[in-house]
Amino acid sequence: MLLAPGKGKYHTFIADGDKLEQGEDRWQITPSMNRVIVIAFEEDYEAIMNSPGKLASAATGDGYSRMAVTSFKLSEFIRVLGYNAIPAGNGMRK
Repeated sequence: MLLAPGKGKYHTFIADGDKLEQGEDRWQITPSMNRVIVIAFEEDYEAIMNSPGKLASAATGDGYSRMAVTSFKLSEFIRVLGYNAIPAGNGMRK
């Protein structure tokens, strides 16, 4: 599967068999990568209801931070098990 980039730069993972290499212009995913893990993170409802404002921004930032850390750690765990994994979140841009 090849996902062409829009505007801006994307990571590239070029398939060499089942080995992934990073580049700069597109995502190329090996045929063996045929599963997706989706995770949702709860944000503080009361804080978000204060939008626009600093409290809402902090709650949103906390959610995105937890998403990034969890995505990275989960992908590393999957790689240790011997599978390919690409951590991604919202747009997958550099």
